[in-house]
Amino acid sequence: MKERDVMLKDFDSKISFNQEILYQLFGYENGKTKLEKYFQDIKLYDRKEVYEITDLDLYYQFILSGKGLSLNLEPLYKKKKQPYEYMQKYLNKNNLFYLTTHAGMFVARKRKK
Repeated sequence: MKERDVMLKDFDSKISFNQEILYQLFGYENGKTKLEKYFQDIKLYDRKEVYEITDLDLYYQFILSGKGLSLNLEPLYKKKKQPYEYMQKYLNKNNLFYLTTHAGMFVARKRKK
């Protein structure tokens, strides 16, 4: 979702979806190590998608739904109209938004006693 983050930072450098705290607890990079304490035969199924978004309203609502993920989103909620207008100009210029997601799913078996 780097494209989203870059666009919002271009609008206001104080806006950030900094989710590093969440990822430090459990995430794609460290999940297997954390699960190895409790499970065996751990597999990671990787998924990377690139979405092309043309509906500004839905994309804007998606961005606003991130409330609570970061304290650095407050400028976005305080200036609701200006970010929307900025995104409208961006969409008019580029015809669409790209949104890249990279996720994974861990499958693990219980340790035998």
